[in-house]
Amino acid sequence: MRLYLLSFIFLCLLNSSILAQKKPQYQDYPANETYKPLKTNSINFNFLGSLAGPYSLNYMKILTERHAIIVEAEYFNEANVLGVFRTYGGSLGYRFLLAESQNTGFVGINTRYKQYNFGFINTDLTHVYSTYGILGNVGQRWSWDTDINVTVRFGVGYQTVVYPSSYKSEDQKSIATFSSFNSYLALAIEAELSIGYNF
Repeated sequence: MRLYLLSFIFLCLLNSSILAQKKPQYQDYPANETYKPLKTNSINFNFLGSLAGPYSLNYMKILTERHAIIVEAEYFNEANVLGVFRTYGGSLGYRFLLAESQNTGFVGINTRYKQYNFGFINTDLTHVYSTYGILGNVGQRWSWDTDINVTVRFGVGYQTVVYPSSYKSEDQKSIATFSSFNSYLALAIEAELSIGYNF
């Protein structure tokens, strides 16, 4: 019995010695090496314009853990045998982040303004019409330790068309028909496939 008791005490002391020599796990991974503060700013270039649609540049600011605002500017220019077609505009929006991270999905809403201009060959550009829209969108951002991110976004909504005050109703009708948007002017669509940097 005494032998068993001495053996038990010895094992307890040995085990205590081993545990005392083992470093706590958090010392192997210091907090200042694993924790990185959330980068609250990002700027992205939407290269979807190289495939279809306008080029755009946007800036996002995370205000709190899951709430962010986004400002975007866009530009498109195309020349063909008929003339030059040029658009530019901008938007201001809100994003709700699904996680407290740049690497997360999101849902959002944007207000957008765009101006459309057209000019025949060897003529000046003419302000054809402007649109004011509001759109809902969903998307996903993938972000890496290098602070590079890739963002995908798609949204739809409603827009209203405003013609210059100098236009007559006949001009408005012919221009809308010529622009091939006559049946779709009220439908607003946005898309993003961008690469950016968090800072």
